[in-house]
Amino acid sequence: MPPAFGNAATPVAISVLGGDELEARGVTDFTDLIDSLSGISINSAYGGPENSFITIRGIGGADDYKPNGNPSVALHVDGIYQTSNAYLSMPLFDLERIEVLKGPQGTLYGRNTTAGAINAITRAPGDSLNGYADIEYGSYDFVSGSAAVGGPISDNLGIRVAVLLEQGGGFMNGAGAGNFAGFVPVGAEGILPPVADPGKRDGFGDADLFAFRGTAVYDFDDVTSLTLRYFVSQNRGDTRQYDRVAFEDDNPTRNAGENSDPYEFYSSDYYSHEIDVSGFAGDFNRQLNTDLNLDVLFSLQSSERNVSGNGDGTSFPRFQYNFDDKLDQTSLEIRLSDGVGGKFDWIAGAFFINDSVDFTSNWTSYAVLSQYSSPYNQRRNSVATFGNLDWNISNDLIISA
Repeated sequence: MPPAFGNAATPVAISVLGGDELEARGVTDFTDLIDSLSGISINSAYGGPENSFITIRGIGGADDYKPNGNPSVALHVDGIYQTSNAYLSMPLFDLERIEVLKGPQGTLYGRNTTAGAINAITRAPGDSLNGYADIEYGSYDFVSGSAAVGGPISDNLGIRVAVLLEQGGGFMNGAGAGNFAGFVPVGAEGILPPVADPGKRDGFGDADLFAFRGTAVYDFDDVTSLTLRYFVSQNRGDTRQYDRVAFEDDNPTRNAGENSDPYEFYSSDYYSHEIDVSGFAGDFNRQLNTDLNLDVLFSLQSSERNVSGNGDGTSFPRFQYNFDDKLDQTSLEIRLSDGVGGKFDWIAGAFFINDSVDFTSNWTSYAVLSQYSSPYNQRRNSVATFGNLDWNISNDLIISA
């Protein structure tokens, strides 16, 4: 169910980071956001670093990283509910603010909010010409650039475009397969392939990201406006790699020969990923009369990902995986609300969302000496109605239903 935005007086623990603060902290994705807030963590222990899920105050299921599941933390971008944790792959840039609501939010946001909710609000064109351009160069040839420009095109139309680019920055050194090069476990001959040796590689972990967003706001009159957004991102970077502890401190049966260097790792492959997210969203707003507002939100968006990795950062891990998934979602929300305030504040509406997931996970398991594939297809249609009424009896007493 969508967020029932309104004037409800339900107490919540909320953290807000403004756009300037986000930029100063270098937040460009949800992993960076986690580092800026207390009580929130991002977990990728099972599905690898590109298949993560967010927990708030420790609440979140270990299986939520799969794209066919629903997250325990509801994510909204410009009011649009994101049906899968796969959309955590979206970069964060040119934002007005991010709101994080901690704790159960079922009263205001519906289902899938056991741990909390995160709202990302992007910047609008603005009333005057404005913009910025930033470029950074860091260690290991890391280059990051972002730019945006917006403002009025005419008395009724405002436009804003924003881009983000990240390249390089790989600081890990691959040592190949080490002691396990060519190894086949006893009893797995003909079942598992020999452990491949990709050779040595320095500077692994490079970023390769490009993202674009265009926003248009058209004011039909003083009480009617339409906002349209198009966004697209393409990520072709290296997948972050685990590094096991030194040989003498680890289980030698699965250790390829690691030393105490935390930046050197062993692997049978140097994994990269392909992650594409794109979509189109809009918000139509009209003040029907002095105390009645109409909001219509709609979106069409998709994600395609191919990511691989291994389970414990060695060339002979417990498992290696390849995930290939495609997601599509379409949503529509209509809200009516009281726009003036007074003794009674209310909001009511209806919500529809259709989403599909085509997900194939391929595994090579050295723990159970097998290879297997798990294809999965999911189609869902969800419909909801919602409403909230606040009775402002006095400054000290409000009854909500």
